[in-house]
Amino acid sequence: MVVVERWARELGKHFLAVTASFMFPRLAFVTLKDNLMVLSLRAMLMQFMMLMLIAAFCFCGFLYALWTCVGHSFPLDMIRSLLLLVFL
Repeated sequence: MVVVERWARELGKHFLAVTASFMFPRLAFVTLKDNLMVLSLRAMLMQFMMLMLIAAFCFCGFLYALWTCVGHSFPLDMIRSLLLLVFL
């Protein structure tokens, strides 16, 4: 019988845990790819990402417009904090 040292067993458990955390979601999505819940979840995530991208684009546009219209007399940090107060 081969004697395996304790550190090797612990390292193997850690590798299995890390690999399982990467493989389980992938296996779940491949297995359930035609499931209505998975399809709707993917669609909601894509719409959320598009919404956040549009919101970031608008925020940057407002920030640039206010910064150029004021004539650089206000610091960019102050305009950004005021815009965040308006959006939130």
